[in-house]
Amino acid sequence: MKRTVWTRAALLEGLRSVGVAQGGAVFVHASMGAMGPVLGGARTVVAALADAVGAEGTLAMPAFSIDAYPASRQLGRDLNPSLDEAVPGFDAALSPAAGVGAIAETFRTWPGTRRSGHPVVSICARGPAAAGLVRRHALAFACGEGTPLHSFALVPDSKVLLLGVGWNRCSLLHTAETLAAHQRVKHRRFLWSDPETGERFWRETSDVADDGDRLFPLVGERFEEMEAVARGHVGAAEARVADAASLLGFASGWIDRRNAADGVVPG
Repeated sequence: MKRTVWTRAALLEGLRSVGVAQGGAVFVHASMGAMGPVLGGARTVVAALADAVGAEGTLAMPAFSIDAYPASRQLGRDLNPSLDEAVPGFDAALSPAAGVGAIAETFRTWPGTRRSGHPVVSICARGPAAAGLVRRHALAFACGEGTPLHSFALVPDSKVLLLGVGWNRCSLLHTAETLAAHQRVKHRRFLWSDPETGERFWRETSDVADDGDRLFPLVGERFEEMEAVARGHVGAAEARVADAASLLGFASGWIDRRNAADGVVPG
C-alpha cells in the first residue's frame, strides 16, 4: 500500500482546517517524525506555516541552546571542570536550537527570523511582532512576566499550535508555572558574555523547576475539557490549536492550586 506523501499545499490545507489564519500569531511546537513523509522535509513544514500566517502574521518557536552550559552538562557525563574554559558560549546567530526538533532548528535559520538573547532558553520569531517579542529576555525566571513567551500571549488572538507533540512540550506552560504563586524553584548555571565589555563569566540564576512531565499533561487535559481547543491533522501529525491568553490564564491558576495542594510553598 502506498504511503501518503505530504506537500506544502497539503500541509497548508491542514493548518487552515485547525484555524491557523492569515495575520495570526502562532507559537509552534512540532515533531518532524510525527508529520509523516513530507516532500522537502522540515523546510516544507516551515514554508507551509509561513504561508498560513502570511506576511502580516507572526510565527514563533523555541530555540533553546546548550552552548552556554558547563561541559559536563553539554556532553552528559562527568568531565574535568577545566574543560569549562573551552565552552563556546551562546551566539544568537550560530548556536543551534537543541532538543526542540528539526522544524524549530530550520525556522531558526529562516530568512527574517529573529532570536532573543537568553543563552539557554531563547525563542525565535518572524513577522511584524517579532522584533518586540525578542527585544528583551531576562536571565532569571526566563519565561516569566515581560519575557518573550509572556509577551507572545499578550499579542491579540495569539495561538499555540502543537503538531505531533503533547502538552509536556508547550513552552507557554513554563510561563504559567512562573506566574503561579506556589512554584518550585531551581538554579541554572551558564556562561554569560557581557554585551558591553565582552567579558565572559559564569552566572547562576533562579528559575521555575520545570514541571513539564509532572504537571503539563494534566493541565493540558483539563484545559481541553474546559476550553475550546481545535483539533485535527496536519500531515500525519495530530494538531491542537489553543488560544494563548486563555491557556495561560487557566494554566497559571490550575498549577498554583495543584502546587499548593502538593505542599509547594509560595515563591
